[in-house]
Amino acid sequence: MNLFEFQGHKVVFSPQALGLKPFRDLYERDKTKNKVVAISELEYVYFMADYKSDYSDIIDDEERSQEIISVLDLPKNWEKDDIVQIAMDFYIDRSDSMLMKLYKAAKILLSKIVKFAETVNLDERDNNNKPVYNVKQINDMVKQLGGTVESVQHLEKMVKAEVSANKTNVGSREKNMFEDMQFES
Repeated sequence: MNLFEFQGHKVVFSPQALGLKPFRDLYERDKTKNKVVAISELEYVYFMADYKSDYSDIIDDEERSQEIISVLDLPKNWEKDDIVQIAMDFYIDRSDSMLMKLYKAAKILLSKIVKFAETVNLDERDNNNKPVYNVKQINDMVKQLGGTVESVQHLEKMVKAEVSANKTNVGSREKNMFEDMQFES
């Protein structure tokens, strides 16, 4: 979905974005003069849901949310509500391809492997007082990690290529052949 872009240290959204009900609902409920809350909520949606977001590397949703909230111009007591969640779900649903979903799942799996490696207790014993993990198991896991990381990096390259190829889209619609051409009258 190319309705949101990060330009000049801020999220810019196209006028077409407000034509879509989930985003329009956020915008219209904000009664402040300059729609400051609505703009910040739309930024929150972008930073939480978009692959290109500077926060997309934070796998844990709650951690990513807190990090984003801390830098946006939102009221101190602001919390994500159903309207914001609906907008996020809509954004993800309309912008995530099958490849993107696969890449995100692979990143989650890789982060779980990292957490396991950071917390594995080689002194842990089973009911028979035998080590739960042996050195060979751990060594094999370490050997395979390089291939796993390469696979995730390959998926990331494929996603970047896909996103780059889709930059000519407006929303989720491809431009017509002559749409960008200027004709003299």
